[in-house]
Amino acid sequence: MSASGATSQKTHVPQPVVLITGAGSGIGEATAARFSQEGWSVVLAGRRKEALEKVKARLKTEAFVFPLDVASENSDQTTAEWIKANKTVADRISVVVHNAGIFERATTAESSMDSWSRMFETNLFGVVRLTKVLFPILKRNGGAIVNVSSTLGLRPTPDTAAYSASKAALLNWSAAFAKEAGPLGVRINSVCPGIVDTPIHSFHSAENKTATIESLAPLQPLGRIGQPRDIAHMIWSLSGPGSEWTTGATVCVDGGINL
Repeated sequence: MSASGATSQKTHVPQPVVLITGAGSGIGEATAARFSQEGWSVVLAGRRKEALEKVKARLKTEAFVFPLDVASENSDQTTAEWIKANKTVADRISVVVHNAGIFERATTAESSMDSWSRMFETNLFGVVRLTKVLFPILKRNGGAIVNVSSTLGLRPTPDTAAYSASKAALLNWSAAFAKEAGPLGVRINSVCPGIVDTPIHSFHSAENKTATIESLAPLQPLGRIGQPRDIAHMIWSLSGPGSEWTTGATVCVDGGINL
């Protein structure tokens, strides 16, 4: 009891929410864990509901599963419907991490236009569609966006033409959008991972995975390939407390391979 005889009660303050695409594995899963460690609520978006449920079960804070194929032409409508049905959660979204991506290796001459379309739909167009729907919420909350690009978007290698082009386009759009969104209080930054042990790479599930990783390690000045947590830490750094004056940045987290 207080001096006045009234019972003091703690006011519950809802936790901020981060929405992460491609959250069922790899960098997306690690990013969800990183934000959860910081006390944030997490919206796990992705195509594989079962994988998202498994990630949700491992998090320490409240989490919500949002089945979403960002490459679908109706992804904006699906997102708008989800926002309407989950308004109390959606209204708290302060950070969006665009992590979903696909990688298909082929030379320009050998690649199909279907392959180009798939990569641009997932790696760029889906990002733009989702952002356009979520932007009013981010504007109200003074939020931030982190786009997961690639060092290949800065320095492509042979046989990666379509993927590298889609990731370069993502970086260019991020810079343009940062200029548009800055006066409205929304920040946009990009992370460029190097070689990271995630399912996007064929060696991730290969029988000779250890040998492949050992062969790749010397390519990095820091002597090892990346782990999803390495990228997740930078994503948090670009969107959490202390990042309020950072926008339009492109940060390579690649063990130095881009040097």
